[in-house]
Amino acid sequence: MTGSNKITEVAKQRQIWRDSFTFQQAMNQCHETHTNFTVVVLQSGGLLCTHSAIRSGWTPLWGTEICPTHTNAPIMCQSIEQLKDCNENSQQQMWFHLTGTTCYGNTFANITQYSKLEKPMYLKVSPECTYYCVGGAQTGSNSLTGWQLPDVSLVILEIEPLIVQIENSSNAPNVNSGIDVMTLKQRLSFKKLLQSWRTYPPPDWRWRRAR
Repeated sequence: MTGSNKITEVAKQRQIWRDSFTFQQAMNQCHETHTNFTVVVLQSGGLLCTHSAIRSGWTPLWGTEICPTHTNAPIMCQSIEQLKDCNENSQQQMWFHLTGTTCYGNTFANITQYSKLEKPMYLKVSPECTYYCVGGAQTGSNSLTGWQLPDVSLVILEIEPLIVQIENSSNAPNVNSGIDVMTLKQRLSFKKLLQSWRTYPPPDWRWRRAR
């Protein structure tokens, strides 16, 4: 079996593994059980990473995701009463309904609050990757949202997890001569939070070409 065939087979197995665990099952697991294996998901989006973490036995503690209306005032959407009053924060509501835990709004609006929250074993972060993708402008931190990749290090330093997974475009190390990724690594290394660094694709990863 060739390398590409192995990857395809693993991808199929992963899909079967994921599809056999529904969101209803994930919700029930979150609301009925709590393990010592805790996770926090920043920029949770459509909850695919969260669902995967729950499927693997991790218990969500809290998360973050913006509300388009209250991007700069996340406190407006941090209680369930206010969640019900806002019609724009559907992703925050999704987080609450799935996990039963708090979504703290814009990841970067008040990063000092994280040092006061329960610390997770595992932190999953997904800074916006549009300006790092091969098919994008590739302007990195010199763009509307590209600054999030190097600056997410400041959030990680506040949370201090045991392990962190940073998801972004595989092209990120090539943007801005690699300065953005190097800044991220140096900030984490300075606080001795970065003991090892691995860049790897998931088994179902694929190349994406500019169109």
